Amino acid sequence: AGLVTLRIYEKGDCSAADAASAGTFERELGPLQPDEYGKAMGTYTVTGTTLSKSSGGLLGKGLVVQQGKTRIACGSIE
Repeated sequence: AGLVTLRIYEKGDCSAADAASAGTFERELGPLQPDEYGKAMGTYTVTGTTLSKSSGGLLGKGLVVQQGKTRIACGSIE
């Protein structure tokens, strides 16, 4: 497995297979190197934001794991 990236999107809507339903790409975290079992861990500090639903907050945003342009996983920051 190659490098993967974590990307934060405008909305936590994962209904579209290509992540288009998550809206606008906002920022990238990563890259991560998965092990032979596909597991990877990372710690990130995201500046200029809060853990709230207010303007600029992260709650309700989409978190997409991608390998190149392929979506591996998608979820909502809760």
